[in-house]
Amino acid sequence: MARHALELTLARGSDAAVRALWEWLSTRDMASLARHRGDSNAPHLTLAAFDNRPDDALDTTAELVLTSLLPMTVPVRSIEVLGAAVALVLTVPATLEAARDQLQRGTRHTGQLSVPWVPHVSLALRCPIPAQVLATARRGPVPERVTLAGARRWDPQLREVTTIVPVLA
Repeated sequence: MARHALELTLARGSDAAVRALWEWLSTRDMASLARHRGDSNAPHLTLAAFDNRPDDALDTTAELVLTSLLPMTVPVRSIEVLGAAVALVLTVPATLEAARDQLQRGTRHTGQLSVPWVPHVSLALRCPIPAQVLATARRGPVPERVTLAGARRWDPQLREVTTIVPVLA
């Protein structure tokens, strides 16, 4: 089931670096998000996910909380298998974790995920052999860091994104 999400989008240079890695995987016949051609497909960090659409207050609160934090450059800690996905795992500062906690506290009624948060940018989803994609990705053009620069909300029922904080970098 697709989930509503509050996502942090990347600065243009970081977006291009992740897309280059997606394309690198794709040209090697590996699972990759380069094959997802939808308009909403963009490298991002999911800050929070919800079963139901959060109320409009989330957008306002997210804008207030995140505008003071973004842009934020964070290191890529590793590439890892997360379930059937392969992702760049990020090291985020305590200020971003606190912002995430604050945003989730205000939306407890909407059914957010209760699993531990692993800050990451997905490279490939639903991989039949994730270990093979992982090994290949580690040989690719992996960025050392990414810049989180904007925020958006994904609505899977309407299949649309709403910009909350525009990417300016």
